[in-house]
Amino acid sequence: MITKIYELADVYHSDNIERVSDDFIISAQISQGNFDNVGEANYAVPSHWDI
Repeated sequence: MITKIYELADVYHSDNIERVSDDFIISAQISQGNFDNVGEANYAVPSHWDI
């Protein structure tokens, strides 16, 4: 599935990102998750000013 996205990137870049991502999520059967990457980080997450 990822290969298809890379192969069609020249088409997808002008498409609506919400529709493309929703179509990918549905076709890949990705379930809703509960992620807290900042809370689980083992280091101080830099702010946009630090970056």
